[in-house]
Order: sequence, then C-alpha cells, then structure tokens
Amino acid sequence: MLLLLALASGTLSAFAEEDHVTEKAVLVDPDASFTIEQAVTGTFVPEPSILTGGYTKAAHWLRLDIRAADEGGELILRIRPTFLDEVTLFWQDPERPGEWSREQTGDRTPFHERGVAAVPLAFRIQPAPAGSTYYLRLETTSSSVLDVHAYEPVVAERLDRHFTVVMIFYLAIMLWVLLSAAGELVNGRDIALHWFLVSQPVYILYTLAITGMLTPFLPEALSYYVDEFTSVMVCLVALTSLLFHRALVLPFAPHFVARGMLNALILLDVIAVGFVLVGIPQPGLQLNAIVMMLVAPTLIFLAFSARRDALPGRTWLRIVYTGLTLALVFTNGHYLGLMKATQWSLESSLLMGLCSALAMFLLLYLRASARRRQIQEAKLQLSLAQQRLELQNDQMEMKRQFLAMLTHEIKTPLSVARLALVSMKGEGEPRRLIETAIDNMNDIVDRCSYADRLEHGQLRLHREPFDMEALLHEVAARSSEPERLELHPGAVAAVETDRALLEVLLDNLVDNALKYSPPQSPVAIRIEPGEDNGDRSVGIAVENWPAAALPDPDRLFDKYYRGPGAHRKSGSGLGLYIVQGIARLLGGAMAHEVVEGKVRFSLRLPC
Repeated sequence: MLLLLALASGTLSAFAEEDHVTEKAVLVDPDASFTIEQAVTGTFVPEPSILTGGYTKAAHWLRLDIRAADEGGELILRIRPTFLDEVTLFWQDPERPGEWSREQTGDRTPFHERGVAAVPLAFRIQPAPAGSTYYLRLETTSSSVLDVHAYEPVVAERLDRHFTVVMIFYLAIMLWVLLSAAGELVNGRDIALHWFLVSQPVYILYTLAITGMLTPFLPEALSYYVDEFTSVMVCLVALTSLLFHRALVLPFAPHFVARGMLNALILLDVIAVGFVLVGIPQPGLQLNAIVMMLVAPTLIFLAFSARRDALPGRTWLRIVYTGLTLALVFTNGHYLGLMKATQWSLESSLLMGLCSALAMFLLLYLRASARRRQIQEAKLQLSLAQQRLELQNDQMEMKRQFLAMLTHEIKTPLSVARLALVSMKGEGEPRRLIETAIDNMNDIVDRCSYADRLEHGQLRLHREPFDMEALLHEVAARSSEPERLELHPGAVAAVETDRALLEVLLDNLVDNALKYSPPQSPVAIRIEPGEDNGDRSVGIAVENWPAAALPDPDRLFDKYYRGPGAHRKSGSGLGLYIVQGIARLLGGAMAHEVVEGKVRFSLRLPC
C-alpha cells in the first residue's frame, strides 16, 4: 500500500512544476451549440484548478495560454480523465490566418485514430516562441471533469511510465485479492464471498475502462464501443458492489429501514444500468452517481443498526463501513459537481476500489478465519462426543455383561433356595416370609433383566390374536393377592398384539397396585373398548387407593424412581419404567391420574 501510494504521489505531483500551461479560463455553452468563432468572443472565467462541471448537457470551453518549450519544439497536451467522450482542440495555424484547425480525441475516438498513441488522452502542440492560445471543447455524457497540462514529450513519457507502473501494482493487488478470495471458497459456501468474486472482476474491468488501459488492446472493430462499455461498467460496478454489501450485512440483521434503503438503491442502480443499455447514458450515469452518494449514509445505517452479532463481529463491520463511507463521499462528490476536483480525487476511483477491495476482503477473511475456528472447534467437540459415546457404549456393555452375570449367579442360588424350601417340612409365618423374600428377589432380578433388554432394543414383538379377558384372569390368578382384585371385563373382541409382553406389563401394573395400596383394599381392573382416529383400540385401567403420599407424576415412569413411602417396600424402581417402555413398544400409551382419591394407571392399545 505504501509503495502504491508513493508511486501515485509521484505521478500526481512530481512534474507539476514542469507544466507549460500558464493560464486557464472556462466558458459554459448551455446547449452545446457554440462554434469556435462564437466561443472565442464569449466571456471566459478564470479557472485556476480542475474543471468540475458535474453531469450536464452543456459543453465546456477551456481557454489555455501555453508557453513554448525552453528549446522550442512540440509539447504534449495531456488530458485526464480518460473516459471523457469528446475533447476537441482548436488552434489557429500561423500559415492560415483567420482559420481554425481542430483535432478530436476521447473514448469515442478509436485508439488507432488518435493523434497521440498513449493511454491518456493527449494532443501534440507546438506553441509559438512567445506562447500560444488554445481552446478545448468538452462534451460528455459522463461527469464534466477536465484536467489538462502541457509537458515536454520526455516528461509526458515519464509520466506515462509512472502511470503504467502504478497500474501494474494496482492490478497485481486487485488480482491477488481476487485469487485469495477465490481460495477461501474451499472453506465453505459464503454467499457474500460469491458476490465478492463477481464484483471484484467487474471492478478490475471498470478500472481498465476508465483509465484507458483497455483501449490499446481492443481489436479495431471493438474500439468504437469503448464509450458504451465504460458507461455500462460504471453502473455495473456499483450494482455488483451493492449486491455484495447486501449479502454481507444480512446476517447482522440490520434495521428493516436500512435494509429497505439498500434494496431501493439496488433497484435504482438496476434502472441506471437500463438507461445506459437502451442508449440514454447520461441520466443513467447521473442516477448511478447519486446512488453511490446515498450508499454512504446507508452503509453507516446498516452497520450501526445491526441487531445480531455475526462473523467477524459488529465492531469490525462498523469500523470498515465508517472508513468506506468517508471514501465514498470523497470519491463521488466531484462527479456530481458538489465539490471541486483535485489531483487526488482524479485518482479516487482507483484508490476507492483498492481500499474497498482490501477492506471487504479483510471482512471476508476475518469471517472465514472465524468460521474455520468454529469448524475446528466443532470437529474437536464431535471427536470428544464420539469418545464419550464410545466410553458410554463400553460402560453400557460392561454393565450389560455384569447384569447378565449377576442375574445368572443370583437365579441359580434362588432356585436352590426354592427347592430347599419345598423339601422343608412345616408351615407357618417363617416359611411364608422366606417364600416372599425369594419371590421379591426373583422379581427384582427379572425386572433388571427386562429393563436392560428394553434399553438395548432386544425385545422383539410377536403379534398374535388372543382373548384379553382370559389373559386378565391368568394375571390375577398368579398375583400375590388375587382375592383383592376386582375384574370388570368389557365387551372386547380378540386383541392382536404381543401377548407375552402385555402379560409382563400387566403383571407389573397389578404388582404395583397391590404393593402400594392399603392392606385388604380392593384393586380394580377394567377393560374398555374404544376408538382412536377411527381405528379400534382397547383400554385397560388399574385403580387402587394410595397407601402413602402420592408420587411425583412427572417422575413416575423414570428409571429407579420410587415415591415417598415406597422405600418401606421391597422394589427396584423399575416396574413402571418397564410398563412405559413396553407400552410404547406395543404402539400404545400409558397415562396416570388421580380420580376421586384413587390412583389410576390407564393403558390404551390398538387392536
């Protein structure tokens, strides 16, 4: 950047003292109708600086008093900017008194027809030893900005070389930014990055067009369309930049008014492009310049109304957009005639493009870097999660193996104890207590085994039709207190589901009701036919009076949960957990409610 600015500074000011233009004056031709004879009799106003006329249909006449070279000979009248449509030079030939000679240049004049084969617009002149007066007529659809100097050929050639070096460095940096941005595509799909890859080549072409660098390389047939191409690129560079900014700021959720302003500017620039394409370029170019001036406050509004933090952060966005806003005002003010053009402002489009490209690439680079860090962190978290999952799976496998071993090792002595108890003589309370203890231990082992198989998806369904009422009688008969059960069978046809799993479910429900209700209190089992969305279903409800404080309904079906007072009873906290799991496996649903002081567990199953 420092090297580029130093080269630009040398181009702009190093040879200013060698200018042979001694005086400038300007005359405005409102309807562009003056002849040279009319113009020379008009009233010229001194113009010590660069002509800045803005967008206008008027022609501007510039009167130049030029001193001769120190050793005589020709001079080069060097004109900037290069995108001016028609610049005509008038002078009086000493050999033809009273007659005016003329020569024309501009981007409407093909390169091979120009008097001076150079990138900048130029004329060869040879002032008289005492000095001569020349007239320049400017008529252009672009902004009427005109800077003119007269240099000796060697100085003009050195200036051209300086300009070429500046442009080589400039284009090298712009291409480096473009290729670097293209390289960031590997790191993810960023819509703002895609628009940057569209706008950056457009800006490079725009730069080549407005500086005249493109003209020498065009075929003769295409050199007649440089003016139209330049006008289109001026509007397209603004449009693609706006679309890029829109993609960039949307993740920050700016205020809807700011978004609306940006969308309106995009629409206006589309209209500007349309004007240029249909052959009325001046309104389009003027509208485009107005849009670029309005972009300045819009960008500030977008940055400072951002309501969401996005990569690379609102602070960076505001810093970059503030600098970009100041640059936009500085760049476009003289095109609209709002401020006088200076030597630096003539190069403002280049500097603006460079600063904008670097600033936008900085934002994209910071965003891509932050995204890479997020991806790396996500990969690390995923790796840790996979490690935790593997560890958890290993622990579950160890638990399953331990449970299988424990179940086997406990079942064997329980069977031996039961056989020994059968062979014992005598009845009474001690024997009943032993039998109850063995049954409780056996139930706990069975439930642990069922819970483990349920968790690992090892329970397989085997659907078959069967009589529900008959199944309920079997469950009641083998319960610990069948005399307390009250069966209320309903008119239910044959049910088709997994009989063995349903039997386990009902065993646990009945055991839970008998265990956690007052001694000798009745436990009701009801069967109720029903419909779910037009399909037949069956409902089974088990009701009992509670013996202690009611359990927490939100944790009732949790694994190992036991309600208040339940710890006085033998149990594992797995019964209702198994009930819930089997109900879901069968395609049904469990519900728990308290109705008129009774605890009711309801199962709804499809038939």
